[in-house]
Amino acid sequence: MTLDLAIVGAGPAGLAAALTAARAAPGARIAVFERLPEPARKLAATGGGRGNLSHDASETAFAAAFGPSGRFAIPAFRALPPAVLRDALRRIGLPTVVNPDGRIYPASQSAADLRRALLAAVAGAGIRIVPSTPVSALPPARRVILAAGGQSAPALGSDGSGFSLAASLGHRIVPPVPGLAPILVDDAPWLPPLAGIPLLDATLRLVLPRRPPLVSRGPLLFTHRGLSGPAALNLSAALARALAGGKPFSLALSVLPAPPDFATLRRTAGSHPLRRILSPPLPQRLADALLALAGIPPDTPAARLSAPAADRLSTV
Repeated sequence: MTLDLAIVGAGPAGLAAALTAARAAPGARIAVFERLPEPARKLAATGGGRGNLSHDASETAFAAAFGPSGRFAIPAFRALPPAVLRDALRRIGLPTVVNPDGRIYPASQSAADLRRALLAAVAGAGIRIVPSTPVSALPPARRVILAAGGQSAPALGSDGSGFSLAASLGHRIVPPVPGLAPILVDDAPWLPPLAGIPLLDATLRLVLPRRPPLVSRGPLLFTHRGLSGPAALNLSAALARALAGGKPFSLALSVLPAPPDFATLRRTAGSHPLRRILSPPLPQRLADALLALAGIPPDTPAARLSAPAADRLSTV
């Protein structure tokens, strides 16, 4: 039987498209094809299992988060701003909340609840989900939507097969690079011992040729292989694109909101050792690592911190 609409990919985009089509054309024959045994598997893992849905921001801010090419997405943000998305989710039984930082989550803080609500709405609309069905050619349908995702998580459905299908139809594929991914650092032996240390307010500054610096500020997490957390994730796509293109870059990390005033510190802290003065505000392991990188003995009294040593500590 020829379908009115075939959708490739049963993630949140494919399911939302199916719901929209079903409401616009009641009685339409709609099927969503999914290569995994279950639909929306990746959705249940979003936001660390809490279901980070969107962000309470303007369309301009959304576009800016995508970098120089972000304006292409403005029509999509204009068609489905955060308030409209939240209302649509409320209508299928999923109330949402906005965190102080602007992130939008299910009120239950459960991505699994989001998945259940979406699938229940799809079932109630009479939409057929066809699991365990990889698609390598267009199914017989009057209209087809490709919503196969990228290739960030093959085990959760995004294996890149959608790119091949789109290319076979004549679409030009921009070579994909990782986005919203941790930043791996392979030439900093001092980083692995810091694994597990979180910073609530760190700043990363990425400098690329012939472009204004990109700055990302927010929570950051040291890992065994580099940096994670929102401050790192928000810069990862631009950094990955630079690496893929062989472009030179520099990446600077500020671990404090503002640099310490070492001149005042020398006058006021006297004989107190630097490692104790720096922790807090910094975690002790991080304070010790920075002192070691600057070549400063950790028990050096603040009053004996020389101006050159203070400069090294500020810029290490």
